[in-house]
Amino acid sequence: MNTKSRLVFAFINAYLWDYNTSPELYEIKEACHIRSDQTVQHHLRVLEEYGMIERHGDNIKVLNTSSKPLPRYSQLSERIFQCIYLHIKSGNYPTQQEIAEDCEVAPQTVGRHIMVLEQHGKIKRIPYARRSIRLA
Repeated sequence: MNTKSRLVFAFINAYLWDYNTSPELYEIKEACHIRSDQTVQHHLRVLEEYGMIERHGDNIKVLNTSSKPLPRYSQLSERIFQCIYLHIKSGNYPTQQEIAEDCEVAPQTVGRHIMVLEQHGKIKRIPYARRSIRLA
């Protein structure tokens, strides 16, 4: 995430705090010295990808006010999620090793993406269980 996206997030957070309503695109554009609506939309998409905001129509909700954003949800994260989903729908709670074999990636890579999926609320894990991955 670049500096301008952080500036947009700071403005949205302050605006919501002051006015208890979402800013309009033109207000974000003016306050952050951005030239086009498309660029504002780009920064809002980046903030959504990082899990810092959520948009519903014109409303913006701040989700993550910590300085450290959620890890990025990538195409590989989605592929791993689809693999987990298929295992669970067939009645099998997969292990990290089984997911790694199915997706043809290293188990350590699967572990990192499982953490990302958990932080984004797609899955949950049962502590101390061998087959601990569940759909959220």
